[in-house]
Amino acid sequence: MEFHIRHVPDGSVSGYVSDNLRIGAQINLTGPFGNSYLRDQHEGPIVAVAGGTGLAPILSIVRAALGKASNRRVHLYFGVQDEPDIYAELQLQRLALSYPNMSVDIVLSAPSQSSYRRKGYVHSALAQDFGDLAGAKIYSAGPSPMIDAVSKVGVSLGVDLDDIHSDAFTASSIPKKKSLFDLFRRRQ
Repeated sequence: MEFHIRHVPDGSVSGYVSDNLRIGAQINLTGPFGNSYLRDQHEGPIVAVAGGTGLAPILSIVRAALGKASNRRVHLYFGVQDEPDIYAELQLQRLALSYPNMSVDIVLSAPSQSSYRRKGYVHSALAQDFGDLAGAKIYSAGPSPMIDAVSKVGVSLGVDLDDIHSDAFTASSIPKKKSLFDLFRRRQ
């Protein structure tokens, strides 16, 4: 299993992971709870959109999709605020080099200095790059505002609502019966 955890100051889970969790520790995990997982029966193009650590589930979906149909067209957009927020870039480059039918776009929404990278929001990049996405599936994971914007753009480009699968990263994504600490509780 691979986890992408952004350390948030005063964050309940990320603080615990950063300050207390050690290599070799045993933990109990619950989940996943989301809607953004690969639909195996779909053989058409995929647009995968990740915001921040939403890259974790999106990478999983993309790898699985390419493994099942290596000639399928896959467009991956990775949106972050600034250069220091970019991670796993070498992984993304290697994946794109291994599959010529895959493209990767990193988009900076709030760069603090000049950058050669694409600037703006991932949903805007999506709207600029495509005129029609009918028949495609969109998978997205990240902040709620990004998820909403990507879904609206997808619909405007002809994607059926049933073909948009998203996981918004919010506290409400975790079942109310469990606390955040239940996700990373050490085994007794």
